[in-house]
Amino acid sequence: MRTLTKPSRRVVGVFVALLAAMAVWAARPDAEVLAVIELSELEVQSPATHPADVALPVTITGVIPGDVVSVIIESSYGIRPIEVIAESTSIQVEIAPSDHAEAGLVVIDVWSPNGYGSTTVELTPGEAVGPLDVYLGPRTMFANGNDLAMVVAVPVDVQGNPVATGTRVDTRTIRPDRSVEVDTTTTNGLLGYRIIFSETLAGPTTVSATSGAAIGPARRVDEVANTPVDLDLVLLDPVPPADGTALVRMATNELVDQFGNLLPDGTIVTLDAVGVTGVRRQTAATIAAVATFVVQVPDLPGQATLTAYVSTATSPPLVVDFEPAVAELPVRVTVPDEVDVGLQIEVGAVTTPLGSLIPDGTHALITLQSNGSDLRIVRRTQLYRGAGAITISRQELDDFGGAFRLTVTVLGVQATADWPRP
Repeated sequence: MRTLTKPSRRVVGVFVALLAAMAVWAARPDAEVLAVIELSELEVQSPATHPADVALPVTITGVIPGDVVSVIIESSYGIRPIEVIAESTSIQVEIAPSDHAEAGLVVIDVWSPNGYGSTTVELTPGEAVGPLDVYLGPRTMFANGNDLAMVVAVPVDVQGNPVATGTRVDTRTIRPDRSVEVDTTTTNGLLGYRIIFSETLAGPTTVSATSGAAIGPARRVDEVANTPVDLDLVLLDPVPPADGTALVRMATNELVDQFGNLLPDGTIVTLDAVGVTGVRRQTAATIAAVATFVVQVPDLPGQATLTAYVSTATSPPLVVDFEPAVAELPVRVTVPDEVDVGLQIEVGAVTTPLGSLIPDGTHALITLQSNGSDLRIVRRTQLYRGAGAITISRQELDDFGGAFRLTVTVLGVQATADWPRP
């Protein structure tokens, strides 16, 4: 038990102001009022330390029976007043936990009409209660034996106070291989924590924490594969001709890291294709550690170089030769006898190396170039059932000074002919 009977300077200042106000109210000389009102020293006794979750006993001695006694509980969380009526010169007040729930230093000021007293109490937190707050982050780490995550436990007592520094916290970790690790730490300030280093086997790692009787929920961190050690591209289909419409599948090899862990589903792999039609880029997500791409073939024959990327790994270039999609490109030119009828150019039937007709909608580019000047007529038509036709008017042909060259281009394959001016 501890007794504190002398008021602090702050209290004396407040009380002097109160005396001055009473003097003005009574309209009497200050000296007369001060002679009438004299504060006695109240003896206030309480434990030096006390659990925050238990009612706090306070004994007050020196009061006058029948007086109203004000007990003011002041802490860093605020002020709570309590009033009691003295039944004798010594009274005991039980301050409920709800009026002093916060752990820490508490100042108890006691006022009566003719007295004042004060004491301080250090309220200590209780034991941890559940559910224990448990946090774990990040949620993934590389299974390389060097990456890390942190589990944090925040134990509090029944009043919500952080438990005392040095409170024991036990953690239990279950690894992907089902091995179990048990570790003990203590709280420092508000929390207890543990660093968890990854191992070299990918899979889920589950962590739980307890503090005394307080139990928290289990948390999970996924240990995942790191950068693949080998990245390659393979063709899954025969390479079709360069008709601009066919699709060809290609895939990566099974992607594993240096410890043999499969890369997780959803890993993004990038594919760059560089060829005669420019640069194309597309991405695919891995399923069962394999990324599959569906690539549209170019509409021009030639080579394309394909390269895959994932993380810092790059595949060796895969060079694919796309053969021409046109095997036969017949062109017929009709020069009519009538003066007012233009030149008729017919294309087709255009066939593929397989002997089939070229896909409907394929464009044919028709160019007439004057041999005697820079004049040029360019037309484009779509082929249907492998064939198409255009007519160039006589008026357009009148600008040509002589013979002209006809060039028809379909999917990069050309047919040419020289014709006299009609």
